[in-house]
Amino acid sequence: MPMPSEIDELHRQANGMEMDWWYHYDLLSFHWWVIILVNVFFLVLLLVFADRKHPLRIALAFFVSFTIIGTMDEIGLFFQWWTYPHELIAFTNRYNAVDFLAIPCILL
Repeated sequence: MPMPSEIDELHRQANGMEMDWWYHYDLLSFHWWVIILVNVFFLVLLLVFADRKHPLRIALAFFVSFTIIGTMDEIGLFFQWWTYPHELIAFTNRYNAVDFLAIPCILL
């Protein structure tokens, strides 16, 4: 049975490999630019169509949807039901682009 220090070392190695892959193969690639464009699109939609009379309601909706979707996403990532081969920023698995902006904007 692996010890906690061995598990931490394996996590460190895996994170280093993932960061190296992202830096050399994903950063500024076509997929990376698609992620940028989709998020900018949803941000513009939010700014254009958001009801400015109720900013607290919008903030609460974002928080609740981000929490629910983020929790479900964490469960799926933990059990390896899915992965994200392309990320906006490699070290932000908890806040990937889809969870942060696209889905909350769609739900509003």
